[in-house]
Order: sequence, then structure tokens, then C-alpha cells
Amino acid sequence: MSAENKRPSFLRGALILTIGSILARFLGLFFKIPLARIVGDYGMGLYAYPYPIYSFLVAVSVMGLPLAISKMTSESISLNKYDQAKKIFRLSMSVLIALGLFSSLLIIVFAKPVIHFLGWPEETYISILGLSLTPIFVSYMATYRGFFQGMQMMTPTSLSQIIESIFRVVVGVGLAYFLMSTKGVAWAAGGASFGATAGALAGGILMSILYKVYKRKGKTILNMPGVKESERSSRLIKTLFAIAIPASLASVVVSIMNMINSVTVARCLQSAGLSLVTATELWGQLSQKVQTLINVPMMVGVGLAAALVPAISESFARKNYKDIGDKTALALRFVMIIGIPSMIGLSVLSDPIIKLLFGADSGGGQMLKFLSFECVTSVAYITCQAVLQGMGKMMLPIRNLAIGAVVKMILNIILISKPSLNIYGIIIATFVADITILTLNYLSVKKYIKFKLNKVNAFVKPILSGIIMGITVYFIYGIAKDIIGSNLSVIVSIAAGGIVYLAAMLICGGIEKDEIAGLVKRKRA
Repeated sequence: MSAENKRPSFLRGALILTIGSILARFLGLFFKIPLARIVGDYGMGLYAYPYPIYSFLVAVSVMGLPLAISKMTSESISLNKYDQAKKIFRLSMSVLIALGLFSSLLIIVFAKPVIHFLGWPEETYISILGLSLTPIFVSYMATYRGFFQGMQMMTPTSLSQIIESIFRVVVGVGLAYFLMSTKGVAWAAGGASFGATAGALAGGILMSILYKVYKRKGKTILNMPGVKESERSSRLIKTLFAIAIPASLASVVVSIMNMINSVTVARCLQSAGLSLVTATELWGQLSQKVQTLINVPMMVGVGLAAALVPAISESFARKNYKDIGDKTALALRFVMIIGIPSMIGLSVLSDPIIKLLFGADSGGGQMLKFLSFECVTSVAYITCQAVLQGMGKMMLPIRNLAIGAVVKMILNIILISKPSLNIYGIIIATFVADITILTLNYLSVKKYIKFKLNKVNAFVKPILSGIIMGITVYFIYGIAKDIIGSNLSVIVSIAAGGIVYLAAMLICGGIEKDEIAGLVKRKRA
């Protein structure tokens, strides 16, 4: 069997990445749940403030190189240039580690000036220091992830995500618990932040071990014969950056969109008449409770995108445009099948879910109800972005994201400052920005690819099945909560809702049985 036939389909790879991402996000929930109970909403706010800036610096430090590694590795393998693929990996490792060191230095040097400029509480400094070394280990781990994904081997990335989350939970929560009783809330938030550093280090170590194991067992291109010639190192680096810089700009713009909330919320909420303490508490609820829950189904889009880029790149290198169109249509349908019921379920059970996970007195349920639309909008525009990136159209999604970021910044400043909206201004601004980006990305994809998306199967059937699921969940919870209590009723309702949705989709033909079987089987010759 050829190397090509041994490689899994992109949708199977997406499923592997998605499962790993969702498990990692669930572990993240087990991080946020005890953390919220240990440090409270104010501590969660201290923990949350620096994260968008940290994410921005991580985006800068990895510079889109994992995606570039994935794309170039996939293209090299399709041409049997295995030596070239290995050289791409070695060169990228050196570049990424250097960039990670630079980003960590920036975090340490500019921590206090940033706090002062943005009007954050002074205690945020400890949380920033807790994150300061993370870019180094993230960069190291990202090199391996890009290389394995380029070979369309998604299991190592999934395993590293899970290990990263486990160490983040154990170290972060452990330090938060210990420091809360000895040093106070600011140090506890800082200890929780250090969990990210521990997780990235553990994930990087695991990836290096898997790399050696696969090499020893001869299961990857590391031991395969093929075309020996490869391009010169200088040319490969030039090509890497030609792909990575536009791709990194996309990540940077996404980080800026997230950072817009962090840098505007404190001052704008104070303009709306709220105190800095209240503003920090509301930001903690939205960013660390609500957004954490939204991120679980959003990982479907992220996992699919990571698998879709090398798959599209491979088809593009072979000039198989029909295959690109088929993969695009299938990917969009897949994310709708997952995103639509997630949105409906989180909206219907928003307040009970928040209280189940974070405590009976915890706020944020109303925010979750309204922000649940991101389960659909975000995964859809991320998927379209991946298609464009896979075809080498790197600047189009950047342009579209930049337009969305400008829309979000303007609306944030206008809406958050209104006393009648305050924190809900972020949600309205996010909705408008998401719709803007999704529309632009979809139109960009349609411009370059002819594909037929069956709107009945992609939208109508999931929506109808989701409505049936939502009604079922609403009534089951309403009846059961008086009998077995609210918390247990939430779990029962979610389980019943999942069964009802799957059954409804099978009955109406929204999902075929052979499609479910195909997701768990390798693509055969």
C-alpha cells in the first residue's frame, strides 16, 4: 500500500483533532470550575485580563509557521520529497524557538507599562509573569504539530492537547489553591496562569517523544525512501515565511479581535458607571466562564481547519479542483451539523449550565444565552478561512478579519459605554463582527471554488432537528428539576437532547449511517 493510501481522509483527521480539542476543552472546564470557586469572579478577572495580549504575542512568536510547516510538508510528501519535508521541520524548529524567546522577553519587560496604560488592577502583574515563559514552550510544541499535521497524522496533536490540558489543570489549580491560602487572590491568579506554562512544557515533551517513537517504528516519512533532492535552506526559509507571514497575520488579527475586549472593557465599563472591581468581575464571568463553554463546540471548527489546510493544499498541488470543492462542501456541512445544536442547547440551558459548573450563585447565564451564536458563526468563518489558506490565498482571510476587527473595535467603544448595555455591548459587537467576517470569507471562497452546498442537508435539517432537540431539552429540564434537582436535570437533559438530535438527523436524512461509519475508518485505496 502506498504512503498516500495509508494517510487518513481529512474529515477523519478533523475528527481526531476535534475529539482531542474537545477533551482538552473539557479538561479546561475542570480547570475553570474549581478555579472560579477558589479565586471568585474578581480573581478570574485578574487571571483573564492578560490572556488576549499573551495570545497575541504567541501568535507573533509562532508567526503562522505551524500552518506553513503543515502546508509545505503536505506538498513535499505529495511529490515524494521526503528529505525536503524533514529539512523544513529542522529549519522551522530553530526559527520558532528564537521567536518564542523574544516574545517571552517582551512579556516580562512591558508587563507594568501595559497594566498602567490599559487601566487594569495592579495585581494583574503576577498573572502576566505566570504566563511569561509560555511562548517558548508553545513555539517548540507548535513545530511538531505542524509537521505531524502536514503528514495528516492528527493523533499526536490530539494527545499533546490532552496532556497539555491535564498539566495545566493539575499545576494551575494546585498552585491557585495553595497560594490563595498563603498569599491571597492575586498570587492565586498568577499561579493559575503558570499552569499554561507547565502544560505547554508537558505537551512539547510528549511531542518530542512521539517523534522519536514514530521514527524508530518507521511509521512516518522519517524512514521512507523517495526523491532525495531538496531545495536550498535559504529558499525553503523564504518559502516558509512567504506562507507563514500572511498566515500569522490571520492569527494576529484574531488575537487582536480577542484583545479588543480586554483592552476596552475596563475603561468602557467604568464609563458606563461601574467600578473597576465590578468591571473586573463581569469580565471574569464573560471571558472565563461563558467563553470557556462556547469554546468547546468552537473546537470543531479549529480541529477541522487544522486538518483541512493540508488536505486542500494537497489537492491544490495536484490541481484537483473538484476535490477541493467536495471537501469544502463537506466541511461546511459538518460544522453546521455540530454548531447548530450546540448553539440551541447552550441557549436553552444557559443559566442551569452556568450554575451547575460554577455554583448556584454564579452569574453569566444570560451572557451565555446571547453569545451562543458563536457556535455557528465562528466555526463557519474559520472553516472558510482554512479553505482559502489551503489554496494559498493567505491575504484574503486577513483582509476579512481586519475588517471584522475594525467593526468590533468601533462597536465595543460605542456599546459597552452605554449603561443600558454595559458588558452586553461586547456580545452585540461580536455578533456583527462575526457575521461580517463570515460573509466576506464565504464570498471569497465562492469566487475561487465552484462547489455545491446542499442547503437542505447543511442548514434546514440541522435547524429542524436542533429545534426538536431544544424543545425536548426545555421540557425535560422543566419537569425533572422539581423531582431530581436542577444540577442532575441538566445532565439528564443534555444526554436526552443529544440522543434526540442524532435520531432526528438520522430519520430526516441529515446524517447517513455510512457517513458515521466513515468517520471512524481509514480511507482505503
